[in-house]
Amino acid sequence: MGKLEEVLERVNKTYGSGTICRASEAKTLPVERVESGVFALDYEIGGGFPKSRVTQIHGPFSSGKSLIGLKLTKSVQSQKRNSVVFWLDLEGVFDKEWAEVNGVDLKRLLISQPEYGQKGLDIAEEVVRSRECGLLVVDSVAAVIPKEEQEVSIEEWQMGLQARVINKFIRKITSALQPTDLRDYKTANECIVLLLNQERATMDKFHPIVTPGGWGKEFAASIVIGLRRGDWIEEDKRKVGHEICFRVEKNKTYTARRDGLFDFYIDETKGFKKGEIDNVKSIVLVGIDRGFIKRSGSYYSFIGKRFQGREELVDHFKRSTDTVEVLKSSLYALQKKERLSGETVLAVERKRVSFR
Repeated sequence: MGKLEEVLERVNKTYGSGTICRASEAKTLPVERVESGVFALDYEIGGGFPKSRVTQIHGPFSSGKSLIGLKLTKSVQSQKRNSVVFWLDLEGVFDKEWAEVNGVDLKRLLISQPEYGQKGLDIAEEVVRSRECGLLVVDSVAAVIPKEEQEVSIEEWQMGLQARVINKFIRKITSALQPTDLRDYKTANECIVLLLNQERATMDKFHPIVTPGGWGKEFAASIVIGLRRGDWIEEDKRKVGHEICFRVEKNKTYTARRDGLFDFYIDETKGFKKGEIDNVKSIVLVGIDRGFIKRSGSYYSFIGKRFQGREELVDHFKRSTDTVEVLKSSLYALQKKERLSGETVLAVERKRVSFR
């Protein structure tokens, strides 16, 4: 046995089997995902939120950040019955009634409202390291207040305290997600870490908008998503919902720089309940983008049927659940093909979103 082999054996014996191995023996960690129930967003980030990864969502107030967190909470609870979701409510505004409206099981939801940042982030790390947490939601990064800042007068300034606290947390939580044995990817922590963050304006024309907490979290996150509130949805001159626009600014698990939008309802309406999302319309719009639904002027055609106007097209899909499933399956099959080829199929130019 050579000296290198002796070193490898000693390291694995000291720190655990699979701590170090040859690259040919290491297993590639597959990107397993959990759909949030927001089809447009799930599709554009690659099929859902990836496990064992950090995702950041940022946007202005009332842009849908907490909504996506609640929708993802519901999905994780429905898919992983033995795991819990931990909601670190640093803003102190968690609404139990609104969570239940969005389908969250409060009995399987852990929540903490710590008085200072380090305490809450330490609790979050311990919960994630238990490996029984399916989702950690930090709401929000901007609300993390360092203990040192809390204990002194407002007149005193502490530069970069929050960024240092957040960056340390990101390093520790990223470590907690790694597999303990490189030769067995099942030893990875399957927790999804979702960071919700606010935005701040700057005087820098090259970076007019930044997110609190330093740059470390952007480098550590596998996916970074920006949100904007779009146009209002009105019914009988009453605002019943609005569009939520998003842009995938970074994605290490799929193609980045994708954008889209979906309809979200804040009040009861003819076809939707409060808190619901129009996923059928989202599927139809993506179907048009990808060319499964052919467009000629104001007419659309799908599997031999012809429709005048987008509204008539969407109404047809809402009445036919089988047709929706056929289109959805076709879209995911195309996405799998795109992932393998590295090329994106777009039939039309989609609506662009301004993020300035």
